[in-house]
Order: sequence, then C-alpha cells, then structure tokens
Amino acid sequence: STIKVLTTLNSHNEISALVTGGIPLKTLIRPLLLSAAVAMGFLYLNFQIIQPLSLNHLDGFEERYFRDNFKENTPPSVNRLLLKDNSLLLYQSYSPTQQSFFDAYWIRSGDEIYRIKTLSSSDTTAIGHYVDQLIRDDEGQLKRSQSYELLPLPEMEFEEKSLYAAAHPPRLQSISDLFIQLSWRKEVFGMGKMNDREAEIATILFYKLAIPFACLLAVLAPAPFSIRFGRHLP
Repeated sequence: STIKVLTTLNSHNEISALVTGGIPLKTLIRPLLLSAAVAMGFLYLNFQIIQPLSLNHLDGFEERYFRDNFKENTPPSVNRLLLKDNSLLLYQSYSPTQQSFFDAYWIRSGDEIYRIKTLSSSDTTAIGHYVDQLIRDDEGQLKRSQSYELLPLPEMEFEEKSLYAAAHPPRLQSISDLFIQLSWRKEVFGMGKMNDREAEIATILFYKLAIPFACLLAVLAPAPFSIRFGRHLP
C-alpha cells in the first residue's frame, strides 16, 4: 500500500505540487506510519492473546479427536519438569486433556529412579501406571527393585506453573508468559549458559517481539525511493 500510494502520487506529480505548496514530506508519510503503528499493535495483540488461545484450542482438538495421528506425527523429545522437592521429572509428552505424562522418569535422587509408562496428575495424588523402581545397589549399579501395575506417588508434588508449562509449549504461550519465564535470567543477556528449553523460550520470545517491526519497515524501506522526484525521473 505504501508503494502504491506514494508512486501513484509521484507519477501524477502530486508530491512535487504538495511540497511546493509548503507541505513537508514527513506530513505525507505520517498517515502511513500511523497505519504501520496500528498494524504493529494488532500483531502484538495477536501474539499476546489471539494466537495462544487459537493454537491451544487447535492442539487440544487434534489431540482429542485425532489422537493416533497426533502421536505418530509428533517427533520424539525429552522434556524436563522440576518438582517442589527439587526432584526431576523427565517425560516424552504430556496430554492436557488426560492430564497425564507419558514415558516418564522420576529422578527422585541419584540412588532412586522411577520409570513410569503413564503418570496421571489429575488427582490430588499422582498415580503411576506400569512403574519400575530402580535402586542403586552396594556395587553402585542401578537395578530394578520392584514393579507395580498401579502405584500412588503422594511424595510427588506439582506446582501449578510447572503443569502449565508442561501443557503449553513455548510456541503456544503469550509474550508475557514467555517474558516472565526469562526476565530474571542473566543467561538471556549472554552471561551464562541456557538449557534447550530456555533457549527455545528465548528464541520464540525475541521472534514475537521482533516480527511486528516488519510493519514499520514496510513503510520506511520503500518510502524514500517512492517519493523521489525530479526532472529526469522515469
């Protein structure tokens, strides 16, 4: 639109007439910059509210009605979750509709690990299905101590923020949610190392902050070339 409006004015010699009449070029560009600012505001609104709601609804719909396809098309990954007691939960995937973790390892300590096929977090007490308990023996090797078809795990306590992060990958989160997770971290500013998840959060946050400026660039980049006028201008 910027190129179309300005080049049309220029080809009809209207820009030279307006400038000759005392109207500065910045006054001609001002409505286009205002339109770019409105578009930037809409994109930030989209990244903050509209897109997270839409993508979360879409993922929930696909997971609910196309579960088999959803699992087949989802590449294998390892996700981590820090629990209240500072123990670590590693899992491959999380289903928000079932409120369950799949293919999980609960590293309670260096000497005790639980391998869990399905871990339900919907009740007040976490429940593991098909659980193997691995205990370190006197020789320093981790060996399977016991197996359970169903095992309540009352010691496992989830934080609400942790479950939210598990159910909402960074690409589904709003700008404010991403910023809260990284605003206090010095690693973002190059003063340390980040793990894979923190790097992913930082990448998506900076992407969502930078993309709306393309609207401003779309006005400022072609404007100088579109408003040039002279006796020998084609």
